[in-house]
Amino acid sequence: MPRCVCRASRGDLRCVCSGFLSREEKSPLLSEGLPQPLSQRRGDARSSASISRELSLESPSAWTWPACKLLCAATRDGPGPLPPLPAAASGPALTPARPPARLGSARSVPASAGLCGPAGPPRRAGHTQEGVSAAGAECWHAWARESPAPRSPGPAAGARQPRGAGHLTLALGQSAAMADPPACCSTCATCLLCPYSCQWITAKKEKRKGLRTTKYDCSWFLFLFFVFLFTLVWLYFAIIILNDFHNFNEFIFRQRKVWLDWSLVLLIATAVLISYSSVLLVLALFLQLCGQPLKLHWVHKVLLILTALVVAAAFTGLGIKWAEEWKSARISLQATGPFLHIGAVGGMTLLAWPLASFIYRTRSTGLRVFVLLVYCAAMIALYLAPLGITSPCIMEENQLPPKPALVGHRGAPMLAPENTLMSLHKAVGCDVQVFETDVMVSADGVPFLMHDEELTRTTNVQAVFPERAALNSTAFNWTDLQQLDAGSWFLERRPFPTVQSLSPGDRQEAAEQRIPSLEQALEAAKHSNISIMFDLRPENHSDYQNFVNVTLGVILESGIPLQQVLWLPDGFREDVKQQAPGVQHVYGRKRVENEKEPVLHVNLPYQDMSSEEIRQYRQDNISVNLYVVNQPWLFSVLWCSGVSSVTTNACQVLKEMKHPIWLLPSSTYFMIWIVVDCVSFLIIIWAFVLMKKCSHRRRPAESETDVLLTKINSLMQE
Repeated sequence: MPRCVCRASRGDLRCVCSGFLSREEKSPLLSEGLPQPLSQRRGDARSSASISRELSLESPSAWTWPACKLLCAATRDGPGPLPPLPAAASGPALTPARPPARLGSARSVPASAGLCGPAGPPRRAGHTQEGVSAAGAECWHAWARESPAPRSPGPAAGARQPRGAGHLTLALGQSAAMADPPACCSTCATCLLCPYSCQWITAKKEKRKGLRTTKYDCSWFLFLFFVFLFTLVWLYFAIIILNDFHNFNEFIFRQRKVWLDWSLVLLIATAVLISYSSVLLVLALFLQLCGQPLKLHWVHKVLLILTALVVAAAFTGLGIKWAEEWKSARISLQATGPFLHIGAVGGMTLLAWPLASFIYRTRSTGLRVFVLLVYCAAMIALYLAPLGITSPCIMEENQLPPKPALVGHRGAPMLAPENTLMSLHKAVGCDVQVFETDVMVSADGVPFLMHDEELTRTTNVQAVFPERAALNSTAFNWTDLQQLDAGSWFLERRPFPTVQSLSPGDRQEAAEQRIPSLEQALEAAKHSNISIMFDLRPENHSDYQNFVNVTLGVILESGIPLQQVLWLPDGFREDVKQQAPGVQHVYGRKRVENEKEPVLHVNLPYQDMSSEEIRQYRQDNISVNLYVVNQPWLFSVLWCSGVSSVTTNACQVLKEMKHPIWLLPSSTYFMIWIVVDCVSFLIIIWAFVLMKKCSHRRRPAESETDVLLTKINSLMQE
């Protein structure tokens, strides 16, 4: 029976065993099971003929913890059954069950300090012992032989070794580490682990001992991935709803009487959430590539849950209070669908590298197959997605309809206070063909321009008439209305970012604006040769019929050509047709069957008309005006669809557009689709082949270790 003595000295742990090898058995072991010696030196002073061979494996990371654990068991002091040889000894790489501690100090320990106990990894020796590093494992063997002699029972611990005994020495150097073969340097691994697992909280390296990616960790990684996708979808929605966010700001002001550009708050919050989840996901993917454990810290887990809850609450509020924005998302997909497809294919293609690394590292065949099938199904769906993508801008350039006319929403509200003469003049400078406004009638029967039923948002009524500020606009007479400042609020609240870029002259002119009457607006429109379209408010007023008659009287007396007047109110429309037959009537609804009179003009929200309906109305010579269109991407989609005109706050932006943002012939898009899919497929194949080769390069040294372990196991059992 072999006899072993384990000692610790000069920072190395050594076990010396005797009585289990003869001359005949040494030669094949040395020639077949071990790599070529790298150095030779003289033996100890007891025999000048002693020769010690120090052998170092080519791959220092090949000595995994189960391998050294088996050697420890094979060389422990005293008899006992050997542990079974790991199943991986003849094939796959050994997986660490628990990496051992290593001795990091030159302090010696008592001679009785054992290298391996019978029930687990070695105990720590010395207070300066360091934890296991994930890189740079160095397990080396030295085979020392004196003159040959037959086997004999080994001496007691500390006794002189008999002549002819074979010696097997296992040394764990100061930089030894029993872990999976690392794929990146220790510094990179630490930099990745610190923000992801918060390992800086436990400064000692031995605190990382035993870190492994478990199923629980994998579930948190999947949760992180879905939170990232969830937040990414919300970012897309946030960008889409920016087109209509001014309406949201007005709604909040009417409810809370506080003005704030909530779009800025939305973008900042969304950017924080998407940045946080993106950084965590990137860290996790690089950790997977580096073969490091995915130990997500509990703080990140809490923050991820909060992120998911915040985004879910945002989607819920959007669905309850702003349901029409779901239609906006449908339209946006027509503008962004081809590019979203390319981006999704690119993202999933890049995911092939960490996915291949995971597949080649994991041992579970069922998990490998499941992950691979899910990934393949997702890629096939993405490759075929263009079959379901439709966009009005996929057309030949000679089929592009004329550019839609611009209708100034309350004038040019980004350049001047809304519903003022300055706003009308700025709109004329933006090549606007129609000035859209809202009309109310004062208590003494003077029609004037005002959108809100209260005056608090666009005037200084709270300073001039504080006790009457909450009254309806129609409760004020024209004399009182003329005392109000209708421009200073624009400079103070800055409803649009463009206010900051106004010239000093424009600022002075804005501060001097007053509430204009309908008569003044008609006069300005007549001189500027633009049409005027207005709605008469409030439609539920008890004296609404009188409002209609008063307004018609002002129009007829102004001398403006009636074809330049576009009438929006539905109430008492028949009376208007009789009194002013030349006025053009615009309907706020779609046409219906069996119309008594043909509908020639419709004015609808852009969410209510599909591209197919727009094309059909255009073929039937029906003018379609959609509101409110501020973003160039939306204007481009409606342009390609063939809309007649759009109502906009950003006339200065849309004026400069000479062409849709993008326009692709169907043949060109088909070519892009095929090229992107083919390139993606080739990159994915290359990623899997490359990761397979990398995984094989980490295993040759392990195979040498396996040969050694097999021979030691067979010899010890003899």
